[in-house]
Amino acid sequence: MLLPAYAAHDDPHHELVARALCDHENIRHRAAALAGDTAPSVPVITQLGVDLADHVRLEERELSL
Repeated sequence: MLLPAYAAHDDPHHELVARALCDHENIRHRAAALAGDTAPSVPVITQLGVDLADHVRLEERELSL
């Protein structure tokens, strides 16, 4: 909710805001695909976990508006 609101009132092309919003969409899409997979592979699950952890670090350590 906060990032789209920020983009509406400030620089919508802010590099970190754009990256975070794209990350959100990518993570949601991949998690939904996993939810529908009856036999997800360990590497796919592991990579999603790594990407999610990286995203959390982005939000906690780099994205300070």
